[in-house]
Amino acid sequence: MSFSLLLISAVLILCVLGTKLAEKTGLPSLILFIFIGMLAGSDGLLGIEFGDYAATEAICSAALIFIMFYGGFGTKWEAAKPVAKSAILLSSLGTIATALLTAAFCHLALGMSMLNAFLIGSVISSTDAASVFSILKSKKLSLKYNTDSLLEIESGSNDPFAYMLTTIALSAMESGAVSAGRIIIDIILQIGIGALFGFLTAFASIWLLRKLRLAEGFSAVLIVAVAILTYAVTSLCRGNGYLAAYIAGIMLGNADMTGRRQLVSFFSGLDSIMQILIFFLLGLLAFPHQIISNAPVAIAIFLFMTIIARPVSVFLIMKPAHATMMQMMTIAWAGLRGASAIVFAIAAAVNPAYLNTDIVNIVFMIVIISIVIQGSLLPAVARKTRMIDETGNVMKTFSDYNDKDQIQFVNFPVTKDSQWSGKAIKDAVFPEGFIVASIERGSGTLLPRGNTVIEAGDTLILGMRDTSDRHKANFEEFTIGRGHSWLGKKLKDVKTDALILLITRNGKDIIPNGETIFMKGDDVLTVSEQKEIRH
Repeated sequence: MSFSLLLISAVLILCVLGTKLAEKTGLPSLILFIFIGMLAGSDGLLGIEFGDYAATEAICSAALIFIMFYGGFGTKWEAAKPVAKSAILLSSLGTIATALLTAAFCHLALGMSMLNAFLIGSVISSTDAASVFSILKSKKLSLKYNTDSLLEIESGSNDPFAYMLTTIALSAMESGAVSAGRIIIDIILQIGIGALFGFLTAFASIWLLRKLRLAEGFSAVLIVAVAILTYAVTSLCRGNGYLAAYIAGIMLGNADMTGRRQLVSFFSGLDSIMQILIFFLLGLLAFPHQIISNAPVAIAIFLFMTIIARPVSVFLIMKPAHATMMQMMTIAWAGLRGASAIVFAIAAAVNPAYLNTDIVNIVFMIVIISIVIQGSLLPAVARKTRMIDETGNVMKTFSDYNDKDQIQFVNFPVTKDSQWSGKAIKDAVFPEGFIVASIERGSGTLLPRGNTVIEAGDTLILGMRDTSDRHKANFEEFTIGRGHSWLGKKLKDVKTDALILLITRNGKDIIPNGETIFMKGDDVLTVSEQKEIRH
């Protein structure tokens, strides 16, 4: 057991260090996770014998639940809404079109049987959220016309449709026939039941979280359980469990609840661990000599998808939405394949109706080529098409507060010997990066002004960058949604006993004053007069 734990810790450390290497080399970090797994595998340096496709499929499928859930939970819907329609059309109809075009190529050009061609087209039809998120965030790739937000939503929501097509293909193989009526029924059932259970579990969970008012740690545990429950119940009812998990994630991630920032940070970390787990296991499972033997077929499929299938699908969806040619070229190039495609291929390989591991090697090769070539060149393509938005913020669609330049708060007691005692705030010298957010005096809280005099016995609430300390007070946060009583009002006109410390608007932190107007989608951080540290 000790050796296994040592190996796990070493792998995690290597993967974390690999992200720094990826930043310097320009390679997507996820490809390094695969290579670390391959180095540890039977054809690598450590020579670990691992060929259990069934176990890999079970572990990776479970990990995908959390990746899909975080794809929704980490999306800020208010910022994503302007491009949501186009993104959803790309993730659904675009995925189906890509699958059908690729299947036609595999059947007509490569001589595969109709069902086998449809299966391969289905497995690799979706763009990979982990790969797209990783590149956009690590390269800070902000794109014009909200294209970055569109790619984030599309890649986060299209895996359920690829999974749906894969299950339909395997079902057709099992029955030995393809029926248009049966396919339509399967699609309606999977999408309908998936959406229904996604909404129902999210509504129930939001109500429960507000009712129970759990501590932060237990809130995270409950939401983890909800993600698993949503997938499991939906799948048992023949619905699309991944779609249900994604929808539940969006609703929970955008609901008004205490401690949402901490929950986003928790699930961001969990998502990173799941990505490392999947890519390392897939690398460990890979046999390089088998992958290379399938390289010609994989390269042919990759070229067709990159040059024809993906661009045609993007054009059919985005042209009616009046997208520019440069925008469509960028979107088409950003169709990266990733972990989900390999997981779906493994699911096919262990299915009694198929039982052919060649599909895993073909898809594995396609994914490696896609991440290395498309992923590495995506920033260059965006520059070439003049799609980079120099003034934009790629984080605007992510509710990922760890990657933002946050303002956090510490308390500082003022003694009679303090250099600040007796001075007005405008005359006091504070360390660079610090601001006075509020002053606690006696049992009350003062909103500081430039001429406010600091007195001995005061407790200054200092706002600062990048610290984990917390003011000894009751911090709460919420989002200004439709119908909120503060919407459209100035801060000075709002009646509240809490002090408004911070407003996060479109990814930027704002220190409010009396004239600040509350807008829809604002994340508001408040502090009450409670004196105990709130855990």
